[in-house]
This record gives sequence, structure tokens and C-alpha cells, in this order.
Amino acid sequence: MTDNKENANSEFGLTDSKREDTMNTHDNLNESTLLESDLSGFNGILDTDHGFRIGDVVWYHLDSGYAVKRSKVANIVVNNPNHMPYLIVPVKLVMENGDEVETSKAFHTKKEAFEHIIDGVTQSINQYRIMLANTQHNLGELERKLKVLQKHLSDAECKHMPEQKVWTYSDIYDNREEILAHPELYDRYITRFSAGGLGGCLYRKNVTISTLVRCWDHPEFRIPCPKCREESLVTMFAGSVNSGGYWGLRCYCPKCREEHYIQRPGSLAMRHEWRTLAQIAHECSII
Repeated sequence: MTDNKENANSEFGLTDSKREDTMNTHDNLNESTLLESDLSGFNGILDTDHGFRIGDVVWYHLDSGYAVKRSKVANIVVNNPNHMPYLIVPVKLVMENGDEVETSKAFHTKKEAFEHIIDGVTQSINQYRIMLANTQHNLGELERKLKVLQKHLSDAECKHMPEQKVWTYSDIYDNREEILAHPELYDRYITRFSAGGLGGCLYRKNVTISTLVRCWDHPEFRIPCPKCREESLVTMFAGSVNSGGYWGLRCYCPKCREEHYIQRPGSLAMRHEWRTLAQIAHECSII
């Protein structure tokens, strides 16, 4: 009898901790390999909830994962409040391989063990689906609130932004004080400064409304009006890299209320090279 029991345990790999029976248990390790004598280990302690007795072979899984193991019940740990026999409650099984298992995680067959695990995983999936649905609902609400807030912000900005219109140099000249007081609101490009030679463009700068108004504060950007000879303001220039002079420029005359184009202006009109104006424009754009 002793030899049979040892053989049964050896087949299960339960007496050797290095050969614990897990999910990849060999096919020959099934209930049919147990001897009838191995199933009669009842010594008076019975798990009445699940029907486990000491000596029973059970399938179980631990909290650490979904692997299913198999071993014999070596002991049944019970909770006996106030030492009242009729209140004995089994709480866990101590297996021959040293594992301690809650009775709720032990089963008579492998099928029952996997059904229990699958039921638990299914419940977890359903819980996560509910959480995901709630999260998607909350995300939708937040996205809706974000759109409303962005619209409010856009409305607020529109109240403080200048009207989006085609600005003329007359408009810019007449609103110089407002532009200098709030340059961040006048960052639209209005003109371009450039310079080149030998068929190539070697300098180019897009100029905003606020930068142009700052440039006008410098005397280098003021020249005689070609029509009335009053002071006019440079609005665009195309410099010559070779000579340092200009291929052409445009200017606005506050008195004529007109913009004029001057081709190859002489030294009487432009006393400074285009590099000087380019440096001023750079400084004015980073204020």
C-alpha cells in the first residue's frame, strides 16, 4: 500500500518540488492513475461546503496567475470561533507539495478549475467594459466642454482683435499709436524687404504691421516724397547686393496719402545702404 501511494505521488510530481504539476501536466497524470486507496484519507476533518477531505486529489490555482496545479490535500485549516463545533468553517487547504490554497480556489476536476477562472476573467472583462464606457462618456463630455471653452476664448479674442480687413498704409499711419501700444495684435505681414544680385535673392524679410511702424520711427526710413517733396515713409525696398544701393523701393507720403514707387533711387533720396535698413528692421522685429 505504501509503495502504491509513493508511486501515485511520484506520477503527479507532488513529492518533488521541482516537478510541480502545472498547466502543462502530462496527459498520463489524470484521475484514473490514482489508486482507490489514495482517495480514502478521511481522518475526521471534512470541508462540508466543497466536499474536500484530507487525502483528496484536487485541482487548484493560486492568486499569482492562471496556472492550474494538482496535488493531494494534506490538511484542512478551519476557523472555529469560540471553539463551537457547529461553527467550524474551512478556510484553506494545505497541499502535500506545500501550497496553501483557499477552499474557493480548489476543485475536484480540472474542468471546474478552468470554469471558475474563466468566470472570474469574464467578470473582470465586463467590469472593464463598464469602466471603458464610462471613460468614453466622460471623454465625450470633456471634449464637448473643450469646444465650448475654445469658442468662448475665440469670441473673447475677437472682441480685442482689430477687424480683419485689408490694411492700407494710410490706415497704418493713422493708427500708429494704437499699433505701438498693442503690437501683439498687429502681427499680420504687410510687406517685404529683400536684396539680391546676379539673379539671386540673398536677403528676404517678411515685415508685420507693428514692425513697419517701429521702423518708421527711425530717420533712415524717411525720404523726400517724389511728388510733393514732403517727408514720406519707406514701405518696401529691394536692395542691390553688389552696390549696397537699391534696385527700387516704395514709400508712403502722409500728405499725398499715396504710395509711390521709386526705381533705382539716387543718393539724394536714400543716403543709407539697404544693409542699414535691414539691421533696423531686425531690431524692430524682436522688441
